[in-house]
Amino acid sequence: GNLKNLGGYISHIGIALFILGIVGSGAYSDEVNVDLVKNKPSQAFGYQMTFTGYTPIENNTKYAFNVTMKKGDNVFNVAPVMYISEYNNSLIREPAILNLFSKDVYLAPLGYDEGKNTGTEPHAEVMKFQKGVTTEYQGSKITFDKFNMSPETMQLMQEEKDFQIGAVLTLEANGKKEVFELLRKSVSGEAVFTEYISENSGLKLQLASLTAELIEVSISPLNDTHDHSMDKPKEEMLSVTAAIKPYISLVWIGVIVMVLGFFVAVARRLKESLL
Repeated sequence: GNLKNLGGYISHIGIALFILGIVGSGAYSDEVNVDLVKNKPSQAFGYQMTFTGYTPIENNTKYAFNVTMKKGDNVFNVAPVMYISEYNNSLIREPAILNLFSKDVYLAPLGYDEGKNTGTEPHAEVMKFQKGVTTEYQGSKITFDKFNMSPETMQLMQEEKDFQIGAVLTLEANGKKEVFELLRKSVSGEAVFTEYISENSGLKLQLASLTAELIEVSISPLNDTHDHSMDKPKEEMLSVTAAIKPYISLVWIGVIVMVLGFFVAVARRLKESLL
């Protein structure tokens, strides 16, 4: 063959591998949402996944959620990350990627529930509220107005000291408005969520979780006759999206082969120019 065009041939092979990898990964990739209860294995794509807890990283500004993935005799440890961005105060989620030869497995965090530490009653209805949005509930209107957080709260969080963050809400029912605050307190490392009882609307509202984007509130009627003696406490849980992307290795092999072809072509051109 004509070796003068060897670099071009190699690059074209790389392009073909790259395209095959993109098409194959797109056609055969799959994903599923999984709730990982702490220390309880769950199955996804043939992997046994176990959430073992979280670890503060980077001076306690980020949290790595440790997950053990087991398939046969192979055990892998991955850690998706979640943290609050200091630039726009929004929740940032970073997936963990398990790179294997024939495929990549992605574990993208969706949310974290502290479980029994929230004190949320299992029978109550948990509703999500975005800031500035009014939601109707059984004839009442509930608005999440704003967060109430002191300037030193972030410093206290980083130093692992006690702190509290408030969520101010407005409850409108029977022609009356009530403005109240629900608190998320950290006391000796334990999360404590406060509640508010509205005699006017006949509702009890308790903060269940709080992120930079929204809050979750457990709402139950005051005349609740539910027997709680058999209720089980909620468990600590990490919710993730598990995704499998086959043939990703072809993409990277294709890129390497394309680069190799480029350098072969450059080397031959340099050699010819020196003759």
